[in-house]
Amino acid sequence: MTRLKLLALTTLACSTMAFTLPGCPDVDALNQKIADLEKKSADHGKQVKEMGDQLRILNDEHNTMKQLVSQISTTVLEQKDSVEKLTAAVSASASHKSSPASAPSKGKPSGKKRR
Repeated sequence: MTRLKLLALTTLACSTMAFTLPGCPDVDALNQKIADLEKKSADHGKQVKEMGDQLRILNDEHNTMKQLVSQISTTVLEQKDSVEKLTAAVSASASHKSSPASAPSKGKPSGKKRR
């Protein structure tokens, strides 16, 4: 039984040592560092959120600009087609006016010969 008492006493002594040993040295400094890191982490989280919001705004503006450029290019192409048609119509009109004018002038000398 003495062996059992010795084992019980040793176990009791070891378990009480855990309560009597001092904790980590400079626990207050470690707690302060942890608090500082948590604050920095929160600040970084805010910055990330702000940057995400700015990125969303820029993305929306970029999409709006793409739509506007697409509309402008469509309008320019339509105007180009209209200008080309108008140029062709003016050229055709000018060629029709010059062709009949030159033909009667050739016919007039033959008309004067008849008189």
